[in-house]
Amino acid sequence: MTDTVSAIDHFTDRHRWGDMTTWRRDALELHDRGSIHRIESAGFDPFWAVIGHAHVLAVERRPAVFTNAPQPVLASRKTIAAQPFALRTLVHLDAPDHPKYRKLTADWFRPASLNRLTARLDELSERAVRRLEAAGGTCDFAVDIALPFPLEVILEILGLPEQDFPIMLRLTQEWLGNEDPDLRRASTTSDHFGQALRDIMKYFTVFTAVRQANPTDDLASLIANGVIDGEPLSTMDRLSYYLIIATAGHDTTSYALAEAMGALLEHPEQEMRSLFGHLVPRLRSVELAGVPAHSKTTTVGGIKRLPIRYEITPAASASQEIRREIMCRIVSLSSPGPAMALVG
Repeated sequence: MTDTVSAIDHFTDRHRWGDMTTWRRDALELHDRGSIHRIESAGFDPFWAVIGHAHVLAVERRPAVFTNAPQPVLASRKTIAAQPFALRTLVHLDAPDHPKYRKLTADWFRPASLNRLTARLDELSERAVRRLEAAGGTCDFAVDIALPFPLEVILEILGLPEQDFPIMLRLTQEWLGNEDPDLRRASTTSDHFGQALRDIMKYFTVFTAVRQANPTDDLASLIANGVIDGEPLSTMDRLSYYLIIATAGHDTTSYALAEAMGALLEHPEQEMRSLFGHLVPRLRSVELAGVPAHSKTTTVGGIKRLPIRYEITPAASASQEIRREIMCRIVSLSSPGPAMALVG
């Protein structure tokens, strides 16, 4: 079944994503009407929303027809026109380029490579638990724990200096959250997306030169000096690769952690508690301490504010379990695999 949906828009209105309870209810009603819908919304080119499991699988199995290029993420005509350059991240690429570029770093993510970072990743997971302890029983879980920890892990893998972590945290939030007034940068212009993207690229341009002159065993050095089909990566290909690693596993994982904690708060009797038995093994009790808030963005979104009140027991760290869980999330969520296809 297909039909045209224009009066009630579930996908292009960022404000709707700020109320996920209503959004999920309306999405289920839309699903009951059919799996495929043509969406017509002001400021956007018409597109098809594929929301049924069987139809999503059918789309995923026909990459030659349903391509990633030229625009893999839903965006308004204004946003597309304002893009300062054409990105070539993994989610933008199709065969034959996609498998070649994915293979470039595949070996780096194997257990033998990641094991070299065990001690450092343990330190980062210890730090996340200590943040909970230091907060004294109340914190914003989304901001204080779920947001910084995955990015710290990813940037450690890339090899960025620790003093630059706050810079990248700010830039990735401003880029992916450019539609949300709470997340985008303060600016006198409306080009929040382009400004943040340009600043990220400037940072990695300088960092590339450093790693080309003095390569190490980190992932950034592999990308900076990468070769495909006998040719060095182009400047845009290198910068796009940095960008997808620094952002793809960050916001998705951060929001997943915050949403998981939100689910635990809403359904404490469910199996979600077993997940946090690994992630936060010292957490004895937890409850809401305020009103949660969802990001208002049509790209990557989830819970952006989650005030909680909790009791935590000082005890030996379970950082190894925390690291395993977060690494599984980062590696899996860094791979394109949408649960819902939006086809132009």
